[in-house]
Amino acid sequence: MWTCITEYYFEGPGYEILTLRQCLNQIIQHAPERMPDTGNTKSGAYGKLGLGHIWNALGKPEGISMDGALVHRIQAGDCHILRNGKWAMALQVWKGDFRDLWDAVLQKWASHCRYYYLICGDVVESNDIKRKYFTWDYVTQIAFSRQTPEEVRKVFEPYADHRFTTFDEWSNSPLDNRYTYWHQPELKQLLLKLVPEPDLAMPDFLNQFSQEMHLSGLRMCYSTYINICPVHYVKRREPFYTIPALEQMWEQESRI
Repeated sequence: MWTCITEYYFEGPGYEILTLRQCLNQIIQHAPERMPDTGNTKSGAYGKLGLGHIWNALGKPEGISMDGALVHRIQAGDCHILRNGKWAMALQVWKGDFRDLWDAVLQKWASHCRYYYLICGDVVESNDIKRKYFTWDYVTQIAFSRQTPEEVRKVFEPYADHRFTTFDEWSNSPLDNRYTYWHQPELKQLLLKLVPEPDLAMPDFLNQFSQEMHLSGLRMCYSTYINICPVHYVKRREPFYTIPALEQMWEQESRI
């Protein structure tokens, strides 16, 4: 049910990072508000920020998903120089992680760069195993309805790293969706306001919290969703690129 959000930090030489920002913003600037329906893409549904425009600029590579959008144009403040002389650029995407698309982007326009991601969906995952950019332990995904009890709302109301509205078919009403990033101590202190069990270890505490929220009927009676996901830090395999001419030569040699 969750509208997936992915945060990226692209890192590399300054000339490539700044060129990449300029290239992506030019694609957005010159993109039509809607793209013609090709029968295999929904890229026109997101206006100028649709990833389909970037996919078009890449030459429409097959097998790459682009049914999503940038959250906003990349601003000057989204780029900054690092202590080691490299540059980093922040970027956010709606609807999915689209790592294959960004692999192709770097291959074409910024071959000396790499990226770190934090994908927030039904599973929360990051390849930033050294926590250079993403240091969070948990992500809360919350949807308030008009019926959400005030005692629950006031606990989570002040917090939202990302906020947007969706429509709940069950209650036939809008939902106020919030994604918030947390370090473990701060999250536990917050949840203790609803479940006062300070002596429980965090995994047991979250199980207890989940059970009590379920028994309270939040989902069934109030159309309120509270999902707490640990961030899984994993080392991602680097993309493997092939050279078509060499592939053809090796195939011919194997037939001899």
